[in-house]
Amino acid sequence: MFTMFLLPWKRAGTALGLSGALVLSLNLSISGYAFILLLFSSYCWTVVGFKTGDKYLFITQVGFVILSLIGIYNWLIVS
Repeated sequence: MFTMFLLPWKRAGTALGLSGALVLSLNLSISGYAFILLLFSSYCWTVVGFKTGDKYLFITQVGFVILSLIGIYNWLIVS
């Protein structure tokens, strides 16, 4: 039952992360928006890490949330 609750979070985290990485790697004019996708991906995986008690997944994803926010600031707000 608990695993079924996390499955949508895992799927969304995976799809958003891969989509964000693809957009960023293509170096398009919209590449800065990839950080928004990466932010939501990291948020999904942060939820999974918290709910499963996987502290290393949680810590890693909190770091990625912070890095995504820095990317959003640098690519979309400052520029």
